[in-house]
Amino acid sequence: MSIDIGADAIDREYASNNAVYKQCYIEGHPAAVSGKIIKVRLWIKGHIGYPLQIGTLYKTNGNVFSSRDWGRVHAPVDGYNEYTRWYLNGWAPLELDCEAGDYIGVRMWQAPTGNGIAVDTGVGLGRWRTLSENVSFPFTNKEFNFLADQEMSLNGEMAPAIILPTVTTDPATEIT
Repeated sequence: MSIDIGADAIDREYASNNAVYKQCYIEGHPAAVSGKIIKVRLWIKGHIGYPLQIGTLYKTNGNVFSSRDWGRVHAPVDGYNEYTRWYLNGWAPLELDCEAGDYIGVRMWQAPTGNGIAVDTGVGLGRWRTLSENVSFPFTNKEFNFLADQEMSLNGEMAPAIILPTVTTDPATEIT
């Protein structure tokens, strides 16, 4: 299992829910390379009961982010969830555009207390959470709050790189 963006989709101590706001969360492990994310994995604690918006995001300045690409996935169930299809004007194979340095994020609606994406504290590179409610994909220049030493069970796998062969030839010395 290759993780190209995000953190392990494993059971963790807490849930990243918010019973009041509809917030967007960003996992703190950025992509090392550019490509298409073809698989998204996450771990849910409890029951959410609604589809999620998953997207790629990039920093525009400090703690300000914009979305690059996004789609909607089926409502996750308790435990491990893996998606290879998404909904954006119809169901299709999941292909999220991702540039090196981008982050993976999720938009969550209201969830009952104790339910949400699994999170650990005291570990990881940190994650971000929107400062205001009702942030939905797509968006431009939204401010996020950094939550240090936290890791969220959300990641993506990119399509294998296609490496084209390099062809070299000797220069023509005589053309007739």
